[in-house]
Amino acid sequence: MDWWRDPGFTAVLIVTAIVVVGFIVGTVRNRRLLEEYLARLRGPLLQYADKASARRLGTSGYHILVPKAKRPFRKIDALLFVQPREFLFYWLVNRLRGRGDRLYLHVTLLRPPVQEVRAGAHAEHPTQEEGTAWHRVATSPWRGPLYVHGEPSSAMTQFLEKLAHHVPHLYQLTLRRKAPHISLVIPLRDLPDVQAVERLFALLAQIPVRSGRGQ
Repeated sequence: MDWWRDPGFTAVLIVTAIVVVGFIVGTVRNRRLLEEYLARLRGPLLQYADKASARRLGTSGYHILVPKAKRPFRKIDALLFVQPREFLFYWLVNRLRGRGDRLYLHVTLLRPPVQEVRAGAHAEHPTQEEGTAWHRVATSPWRGPLYVHGEPSSAMTQFLEKLAHHVPHLYQLTLRRKAPHISLVIPLRDLPDVQAVERLFALLAQIPVRSGRGQ
């Protein structure tokens, strides 16, 4: 039997070729994207630090750490993650779910924010144990709910409006009194260039914080 003429065998060869080529192309593409994203972040980060370390996380990520940041920050911890383009099936599933390349940003400030906030499609919902101090804002600028601990102050409202203008597709925002004070999950399409990253950090530097007394 000419097994190489069998339709089933031909189908297996085609699928295997697609998987192998997809793996190679996806791996190369992810490496290039990661280097581009890293270069995009490095300059703005170094404005708030003398040095920053970057550690590769396989073929799909980078961990960037600024252990001693300049005012008004104390520490900046960032994770870059790209889609699993080397695995074609999972990449297609992620695309259908609307998932893209992401930046996970955790920032510790010298002083905590004036209010705690939870927002975005992946926002953590307040529990009954946390009491009734959390207020759900009627209109959220992002997909998903917006919760504020206490009545939203004018300063915090203005900050959130500016952040929504700059990061319209935010996945998650958490402002808390304990470190890290700021946690963000941002699609990298919202940070298309160095200038956009610079504007983001400049905005985070303006977040309203609590006074030194009573902390």
